[in-house]
Amino acid sequence: YLLYGCTSLTSVDLTPLASWVKVTNCIYLLYGCTSLTSVDLTPLASWTKMTNNSSFIYNCSKLIFVTVLSTTPFPLTSGALTNGNNCPIYVPDDAVDTYKTATNWSAYASRIKPISEKTES
Repeated sequence: YLLYGCTSLTSVDLTPLASWVKVTNCIYLLYGCTSLTSVDLTPLASWTKMTNNSSFIYNCSKLIFVTVLSTTPFPLTSGALTNGNNCPIYVPDDAVDTYKTATNWSAYASRIKPISEKTES
């Protein structure tokens, strides 16, 4: 519930969360952030002990894209990236197939794109 319902939030820097390496449960991280237009989840790649992040990004209706620049997908639980607009998830070019086949990331395979195709700012 870290940023749950922050309806005026248009951008967020998750870098300070990278040091939270023992996080195991982070449901509703960006739930209902209806003004958020993009998010970089790269800092959360260190969250390798994650066991529950359902509805991690949910009901963020203005979200244009998600970026994850880690070549190794962090643990994702079912329904973690449920978002109404099905925006693209940009990952490193050489990791596209890894993400598309990773546990629970595979549910978003059609949205996973190489970062080289990203045109939005």
